[in-house]
Amino acid sequence: TSWPKTKKSPIEAVIPKGFLFFSKGQTAARKGLGEVLSSGVNFLAITGPSGSGKTTLLDQFRHHLTRNVILAEISEHQNSSTDVLYDVLVAFGQTPDDIEHSELLKTLFNFLLEQYSQNNKPVLIIDNAETLDHDALMSFHSLSELRSEGNVLLRVILAGESDLVNHLNQAEF
Repeated sequence: TSWPKTKKSPIEAVIPKGFLFFSKGQTAARKGLGEVLSSGVNFLAITGPSGSGKTTLLDQFRHHLTRNVILAEISEHQNSSTDVLYDVLVAFGQTPDDIEHSELLKTLFNFLLEQYSQNNKPVLIIDNAETLDHDALMSFHSLSELRSEGNVLLRVILAGESDLVNHLNQAEF
């Protein structure tokens, strides 16, 4: 078979970029991602085996974000709570002056309050979350519980292989 001469690959010529077929699981995950931005959902896990479409789903999510969403992503992470705070600040483009846990938390909280006052919605995506230990999972969950006047300050999305479900089930949220 010979393909017509085109600048696009044969797949791109047949299936337009951004055209997705969602399975039931992907449809539920897509709905959950929408709720992260539209309602008070502050903690979401997207899990599945390798090749199940997690990355594609998150790419679509990124592509449709509004200007008031401040996105930060962490794919290589540490497991201590101090390192988690430091990594989150750096992911949001902040340069922490101090490495003490209490100061890092104060700096992050002040950053999140500033974003809230500007009607921004900070969203943190942690990829490869199945590699997080129990303490790191608890730290990310605790950060998602930060509120001002009852409003969520940070939305956390965990993305990972199916093992992440086991880790979350063992956590004490």
